[in-house]
Amino acid sequence: MARLWQCGFELNSLTTGMEISATSGTISIQTSIARTGTYALRTNAGTSFVRQHLAGSNQSSQVWVRAYLYIATLPGATTAVVRIANGSNATCAQIGLTTGGTLVLNDATGAAVGSASAALSTATWYMVELFLDASSSPGTV
Repeated sequence: MARLWQCGFELNSLTTGMEISATSGTISIQTSIARTGTYALRTNAGTSFVRQHLAGSNQSSQVWVRAYLYIATLPGATTAVVRIANGSNATCAQIGLTTGGTLVLNDATGAAVGSASAALSTATWYMVELFLDASSSPGTV
């Protein structure tokens, strides 16, 4: 399987078509806390996000997603930190961060998969990975 997209926000741009397909909410590129390189994305609200379209239509394929997460403060409600959606913008799989600092995995039906993670600490970088096998409906995460 080939890598389709990688972004570290090192172009210092949130311009659509540069490194990402779309943005929403309160987001910024910042330099004070970067995992590697000079820049990092910062979101300040649970409804803020960046989006990258990898296919023009729904695909029956396997998708791996890796993101690095730095938690400055815990959210006031469970917030999606990684989400895979189909061409209709319906969630296929999602990792959420809870108010207690645990990660929860949900499948396409919204059902929890497995148990919550151990509580994560603030001011620490974490690597989060998600695998979706969409070769059958609703898919396996």
